[in-house]
Amino acid sequence: MKRYLLAFLFLFVILSSYGQNNVGLKKGFKGVFEPAYQVGVGEYGLDRFKANLIYGYQFNPYVSIGVGTGLRYYFDESNAFTPLLFDLKINFLDRKVSPYFSFSAGYNFSPFSSFVNIGYLFNPAVGVCIRIYEKSALYLGFEIEVQQKEFINYYDLYFGYTNEIKNSYSMSLNLGITF
Repeated sequence: MKRYLLAFLFLFVILSSYGQNNVGLKKGFKGVFEPAYQVGVGEYGLDRFKANLIYGYQFNPYVSIGVGTGLRYYFDESNAFTPLLFDLKINFLDRKVSPYFSFSAGYNFSPFSSFVNIGYLFNPAVGVCIRIYEKSALYLGFEIEVQQKEFINYYDLYFGYTNEIKNSYSMSLNLGITF
């Protein structure tokens, strides 16, 4: 694990250290589109497709805050949820290539059940931000997502089942595009 962490940090240093005339993102309004295939991990982990569309403001080359919505499609259950999200992105360097940290939090609703409340959602991510133009960039990173949802546990034919609210965990490689 230490080797992977050191290799990841070394990659950040290499990618962010060339040229002094590289500058980060300019301040102003921006949109972010983030699709990903998330692999379920843990006892209640479920594979899902994720897409976020976030509208926010870049305050300086380092910090942006936004709100948005998205889609979570669960393959095992053939079910989809719609989250309402708050998003914070922090770039560590004012360069063309910078390591970043992102944190999204929100609440999911079911669009197929009269927008019934499903549960909270947390999504931290780390990676590399590559500026393409003044307000455009690619975000390449690793993320973990925690989704609260209801699971049905069947015990046997005679005793029936129980509904339990548990956390479903997933992880993925993320590709985000700002415009």
